[in-house]
Amino acid sequence: MKKLFTLLFVLIASLLILCSCECKHTEATDATCISPSQCLSCGETVSEALGHTKGSDATCTKPAICIVCNETIAKAIGHTEGDWIIDAAATCTEDGNKHQICSVCNETIKTETLPKLGHTESDWIIDVEATCSEQGSKHNVCLVCNEVVSTKKILKLSHTPGDWVVDKEKVTQNNCAKAQFCTVCNTKLKLESSSVKHTEGQWITTQEPTCTKVGRTELLCSVCNTAYKLNQIAKISHESNAEATCTAPSVCTMCDLILAPALGHDAKLLNIEASDSGYSIAKLSCTRCQSTFEETISELSVSVAQTSSSMATINGYGSYSRTYSASASGGYGEYQYKFEVFSTPSSSSPISHLTQDFSSSSSCTLSTRNSYGFGLSGYILKVTVKDSIGNQKEYIYQL
Repeated sequence: MKKLFTLLFVLIASLLILCSCECKHTEATDATCISPSQCLSCGETVSEALGHTKGSDATCTKPAICIVCNETIAKAIGHTEGDWIIDAAATCTEDGNKHQICSVCNETIKTETLPKLGHTESDWIIDVEATCSEQGSKHNVCLVCNEVVSTKKILKLSHTPGDWVVDKEKVTQNNCAKAQFCTVCNTKLKLESSSVKHTEGQWITTQEPTCTKVGRTELLCSVCNTAYKLNQIAKISHESNAEATCTAPSVCTMCDLILAPALGHDAKLLNIEASDSGYSIAKLSCTRCQSTFEETISELSVSVAQTSSSMATINGYGSYSRTYSASASGGYGEYQYKFEVFSTPSSSSPISHLTQDFSSSSSCTLSTRNSYGFGLSGYILKVTVKDSIGNQKEYIYQL
């Protein structure tokens, strides 16, 4: 009420002043948004200030501006906080983030980080079961993302002792030994003294004797079953299938060893016949098996060759010698050889001291002694070969 009376008083006073002023106010300033129009002569107010002309309402971030003078009419309203919006949800291992928008203008007002959630661990999962010889292993996983969270070793289990048994690794030829092993992994847990002597058990035959190999018997320990003594069994005699014959040997029935070779025929010549091919046929009979058979008798032949030579000096003279050997083929039976030396091809009488009469020897040695060399060079050596049925063949060789 008081303010109303004050305003009324000021208004009346102004009217009185205007009525009492005799100025025509011909020149005055222009009124603006915030300043009135004043007379330039008397300074009195001619018209009130125009007041601001609002262009657009104030927003969350922009004030209201006078479109005439560009002065701020009203401040920016400011944002009105709205809902939070999740941009990326937090996971077990990664942070997330969110932002808040203005409920009026929909602009982002704030952003915040959502801390990672961390894993939600499962129960332990056994990968490898522990044994008494090896450690095991286990792991657990995140119930959300299924990643492995942690791994752990599982301690080895205790051994399970078994009964005392023979320790074959410690048994020797002279001593017995026992040990206790784990029934699960077979690890040796305890060892009994290995200085205990074997306990005599029974003899067993481990290798029967044959006609080619000795046999063997072994004495076993009644505790560890180890063979700690050995004995040999002598080889047995060969067993013949039959006596050797002209055509078949005597053979051992167990090992097939030939005990006696085939005897061969004890041939007796029955007669000799001529054949159409020009060869002779010997009819033979064996005196042992009484079988008869034939042999073809080819033409008897002989060849001669020098096989060695030597030279020695005695009292200024040289001693020269040469050995000649004959080789026969064909004919029948065994061969006999005769060696004769002639001074010339036409000579009919051999040199007597150089003649070697029929014998089984197939070689002869001729020697001379002089100062100039082998004295028989140019002489004739005649070799005659004879078979068992009288066939003869000569060979002439020039020395």
